[in-house]
Amino acid sequence: MRALNHPNLIKFYDMVEDGEEIFIAMQLAEGGELFDRIIKRGKFTEKDAAGVIAQVITAIIYMHDKGYVHRDIKPENILFDNNNDDSKIYITDFGLSREIEEKMLTNCGTVDYSAPELLKSKLTKCGYGPEVDNWSIGVVSYILLCGYPPFYSSSQDDGEIKKQIMAGTYHFHHPHWDNISKHAKSFVAGLLTVNPAERLSLKNALEHPWIKQESPITADIYPLIEARLKDTIAKQRWRCLGLAAEAVHLLAVHSHSLIERRPSLMAIPVVTG
Repeated sequence: MRALNHPNLIKFYDMVEDGEEIFIAMQLAEGGELFDRIIKRGKFTEKDAAGVIAQVITAIIYMHDKGYVHRDIKPENILFDNNNDDSKIYITDFGLSREIEEKMLTNCGTVDYSAPELLKSKLTKCGYGPEVDNWSIGVVSYILLCGYPPFYSSSQDDGEIKKQIMAGTYHFHHPHWDNISKHAKSFVAGLLTVNPAERLSLKNALEHPWIKQESPITADIYPLIEARLKDTIAKQRWRCLGLAAEAVHLLAVHSHSLIERRPSLMAIPVVTG
């Protein structure tokens, strides 16, 4: 990933291994995660959302053109460079990124943001392509506009969420979407298309009327999404903690000897500029 150089991709500088630990030097992003930034700012418009997503799209187009797929696009992996209102964003966390192959089968990433063909890959053996990133961008866009995910289970049941994703079952609910523009809905629907061959391409997404914002939509939607967004953040972080605890437990039970030998990782942020 060191070869990738784009203004909206976090920079990887170096990696040093001393036998016990692995130190990774990477660019420092001081502006925080996407959702935290929105809450801290206390104001958010469709124009703001389109500006963020446009930067994500340009970064992922660059990755795809260079022959890489990200496979884990989600709000936690979208960071702001600084605390200024006009701060650019960075895509980070390339742990699941890989070179694009004709037939990728690995089921990976975060379920809520996973594309249907990725979830089906092991079952169908058909594989998937870089269009899985397009789907993830659609999910992030949906949440930015209403505060909650398009695919949801009240019991946080991954199986139920996967069924909804594979069927492409989501809605623009009343009243949460009543004040959202038709262009925004069209953009989200284009990306959340189950058939990857019919899914909105990223280059076409960049030219979509909602992204272009030729007539900027500047009405503040934050008061409408605040409570739902905070609830979504809390649930997703609690869920991540549960998954992490489960993973640690499984490793401790089944791979004790491996854990003892496995080097630890430490990321060192580097201040630039």
